[in-house]
Amino acid sequence: MSLTNKSPAETYRDILYVANNNVGMSTSFKAINSGNGQSSALQLCDDGVLAQPINDDSGTSILQVNNSAGTKLLGVSNAGNIQGSAILDEDAMGSDSNTKLATQQSIKAYIDTYARRFYMNCSFYGRMSASNLYIVATGDTSQWHDTGGTSLTSLDGEALLHGSFFQANRNTTLVGAHGFIGTTTASAEDLTIYFLLSSAYTSDQTGSFTTASVGTLAQAGALGQNDAYYVSASINQAMTAGQVLLVGAILGTGSNKYVSGSLTLEFKTTD
Repeated sequence: MSLTNKSPAETYRDILYVANNNVGMSTSFKAINSGNGQSSALQLCDDGVLAQPINDDSGTSILQVNNSAGTKLLGVSNAGNIQGSAILDEDAMGSDSNTKLATQQSIKAYIDTYARRFYMNCSFYGRMSASNLYIVATGDTSQWHDTGGTSLTSLDGEALLHGSFFQANRNTTLVGAHGFIGTTTASAEDLTIYFLLSSAYTSDQTGSFTTASVGTLAQAGALGQNDAYYVSASINQAMTAGQVLLVGAILGTGSNKYVSGSLTLEFKTTD
């Protein structure tokens, strides 16, 4: 180790010089340099742990930290790229480690997949007859809105008032739904739940409005009295700000049948 006889400014920048086998001294302005003045060659050893700047294949200096077995724990390139077993790139964070670092990409992927999700419950109970589309009322779970027909694409304003289950205020995806449906009365068959998506509405609406069926949950065949049928569907329907989601039901067979359900709808924001 040697201090050179330089100006104060140069001494400030070149405080410490490390000779390589005492041959030559660096003239480059680096805090710590090897004897050849070109590549960094600081080596620190502590209980078998080795830390040393080395050269990669292209000759660019990097800092590499190895354990006593020579395994690279951490490497930082001149371009700022980080490698090594101390860094995990797991989109699902499966290791759940409290001693490792995570990549930016894996953190973003985890947030996009899990943290942006939210859930809403849709519970309903009401009397319905076959063929007509009934809209689940969001204000009172004991009420339906009978649309008087089977159309899934054109509904009246009352359906919008009764059944605006969810209106997006940002870009959102309806990921899917699952839960239980059934009837408390006998002789009912083929119950189908429809998820209906409207256009984006941000002003007063008069007359009929347009919807599209974007997903269904169904229990085909006879429904046993007081039986609960588990249903599940992946939907993955994009929604833009202002679009309204309604939940409707059609019964295949039966008159004045009491139908009920408890569904969990999964959403994910996408912006």
